[in-house]
Amino acid sequence: PLYDLLCSVILNSSEAKVRLEELVERYPDSERFNKFLELSEKENLDAIKGELIEILIPNSCNNYRIISNDQIKVPSYRIDHGSPIKLKDRSKQPGENGKPKKQKPPQLELKNHLILIPKYRTGNIHQNIIQYYDKKGQSQVDEIFQDDMFDFIYYIMWLQDQGYKPLSFRTIVSSNHREKILGKEDPSEIKRFENYWAITKDSDTKRRRCSAVNKKLGYDLILYKNQTYQLRKDIIPDLIPFPDY
Repeated sequence: PLYDLLCSVILNSSEAKVRLEELVERYPDSERFNKFLELSEKENLDAIKGELIEILIPNSCNNYRIISNDQIKVPSYRIDHGSPIKLKDRSKQPGENGKPKKQKPPQLELKNHLILIPKYRTGNIHQNIIQYYDKKGQSQVDEIFQDDMFDFIYYIMWLQDQGYKPLSFRTIVSSNHREKILGKEDPSEIKRFENYWAITKDSDTKRRRCSAVNKKLGYDLILYKNQTYQLRKDIIPDLIPFPDY
């Protein structure tokens, strides 16, 4: 499990994440496995580095200890009797000198729009972008999403756009749908829409993926209703086609 966690957060391995999901399904009461899965779904490695250090180097070890500086609890560590080493904080800052960034002017033509811009990975770096504009046309989300989570919300919106039945836990992404979405007659070489949620009828897997998507967005834009997953009715979907592979 620890190896799968590291592969998930460092190498963005979807296969490792699937194995963690299977462990949680088999041992739902395990705090350790649930914690591993929770960490694997966070894309910002800097945001969880402190927790990873505590997992990799347990507090029971005598030759070091985890310490925190100031009230903001910046993770640091000490090896043997040397000086504490503060981990560099590469997380996003609200603005220069601690001042909040100025909001961009509202885009009135994009009120309530959810825009999905698919891209293929460069090495292990995910490139998909999701943008969300609220009812005032103000940009609220402009984030890079990993393939697994991006494909989940893309498929929900694509089914709606094509007039198909909404995604349910029984739904498995068909090869025909993959061909249409990816624009290739034989998309077997493209590792998209093949994650565990796309090939299983297990309800908990899709439920966890829905929860993870909404959590990253910061808004409950995907709703579970009548045993199906649907985009919130007041949201206008805008799907950009997949680029050539």
